[in-house]
Amino acid sequence: MKIEEQLSNFITDHLQKVKPLARRVKLAFWRAAISGRREDYSEYSKLELELRRIYSNPGDFERLTTFKKFGEARKSVLKRQLDILYNSYLENQIPFELLEKIVALSTEIERKFSVFRGTIRGRTVTDNEIKEILKRSKNSIEREEAWSAGKAVGREVADDL
Repeated sequence: MKIEEQLSNFITDHLQKVKPLARRVKLAFWRAAISGRREDYSEYSKLELELRRIYSNPGDFERLTTFKKFGEARKSVLKRQLDILYNSYLENQIPFELLEKIVALSTEIERKFSVFRGTIRGRTVTDNEIKEILKRSKNSIEREEAWSAGKAVGREVADDL
């Protein structure tokens, strides 16, 4: 079997495994982002880790490395798919315990961004209100207060970063 055909089969198998899980991850993130609830972020974190476990598979990564090394894909779509897959696997070639820590910490940072609300003159404001002030206001003091309120989330996540 030609290497290009082997790569195409690998991609097909990979997609069958990853597509349903990736969809669940995205939906879990959406639920978490709109609810801000810790239990929703916990579910998202669990699914994200499950997905990253697939991408941390050293055997699959070795096959992708071989495809890159010895099989120049002639079809541009196949070459692009190989590049994307290789990079997705590459970033996950670390000890699983470290992946767990990364996912847990990044999920907590995402949660903090999601639930954070800035304040302007003692009043809690939404991101949409901040954007509206920045877009419409001609008052530079009001614009600066809105900008500062939007950036205040940095204090919330600084230690985590």
